[in-house]
Amino acid sequence: MKFLNWTICVVAALALSVAVSERAIAQDKVSVGVFPVSSSLPYFVALERGFFKEANIEPEMTKLMGGPPNVAAPYDPDEWMRRLGTLPLMHHPGKKWMYNTGSYVLGVLIARAAGQPLEAFFRERIFAPLGMTDSGFVTTAEQRARQARLHQRQADGSLLLQPLEPPATAAEFWSGGGPLYSTARDYLQLLQMLLHGGAWNGARLLRPETVVLMGENQTGAIPAGVMKTALPEMSSDVDFFPGARIRWGLGYMLNLDPGPNGRSAGTVSWGGLFNTYYWLDPVRHITGLIMTQILPFADPRVVALYGRFERAIYEALPAA
Repeated sequence: MKFLNWTICVVAALALSVAVSERAIAQDKVSVGVFPVSSSLPYFVALERGFFKEANIEPEMTKLMGGPPNVAAPYDPDEWMRRLGTLPLMHHPGKKWMYNTGSYVLGVLIARAAGQPLEAFFRERIFAPLGMTDSGFVTTAEQRARQARLHQRQADGSLLLQPLEPPATAAEFWSGGGPLYSTARDYLQLLQMLLHGGAWNGARLLRPETVVLMGENQTGAIPAGVMKTALPEMSSDVDFFPGARIRWGLGYMLNLDPGPNGRSAGTVSWGGLFNTYYWLDPVRHITGLIMTQILPFADPRVVALYGRFERAIYEALPAA
């Protein structure tokens, strides 16, 4: 059976974690938490002053960098960082979780550390080894012909088909916060790699201890994963597990306790803007992925479907 390949726009945080951790730990080029950001991003020094003795990559990966709010990115990376460095922080770094300016900073940092554009790094170091042939920042004409269309949820609950966006082209600024195009089949290769301790499809991208580190609580007692919308047409309020103890690892959300639909304590997960969601359960050794092309993010109907899908997977498994 031939399945439709869904081309999706996803937040690149998961792939960024793979890229940074692979560079920082597996190759021992830098160390998470001690790599000096200012040496590669001189404009970032404005964000360091008064808050860090020496800024490092960990606040960006854990979303505890304190702001500032994001800057639109029609600029080259140096100009974007310069403008970012002129903005005031929203709160003291390390005191509150905030999504997702840190992913953009990480994208620039990876390009500097690797000595190549972020697009090339992802393609050569992640997508090619895992056989993710339908993933990237730019689509071919053949891929664009298969691209799933976006729908916008209307006030009456109906879905309004949106026009296809203009074709993506080569850019000076490859964003660490998205968008990537991919397919369900491709993204599962990335998830399988993480589920299997950093190796999949005959390639090892990460050391097992790196994968463990990515899934550990990096925010301590600071809650994560809850957001109040500022643009309701783009995102609903986000609180996937009301009242639960939710934290953040190096790139994804972490459930400290068992979830209501079957996931174990220690499960990590996140999603993309167009209501694409995944979870990785290291205890039961399960990963799941559900993809739609619907705005706004955290659409209640899609989130409910995500929960039913997860519950059905665990109910079909033998008891732990």
